[in-house]
Amino acid sequence: MTATEATAALKGARLHQHLGRDREGLGDGERGPAEVAEWERIAQLPATTGRTYVPAADAALRCQRAA
Repeated sequence: MTATEATAALKGARLHQHLGRDREGLGDGERGPAEVAEWERIAQLPATTGRTYVPAADAALRCQRAA
């Protein structure tokens, strides 16, 4: 995933969270903020390294899957 793709996914997650605030159970739940936080983390990786994001090489993701 390129930095541009990760940024677009982050914007989509933020929009989804914002739109969900008007509906009961969305936006205030755990998925909205958690999803946005994860996309912020992912978008930051290629932006700072200049390389593409590869989920298989993501140590944090591997730890989450192992847990």
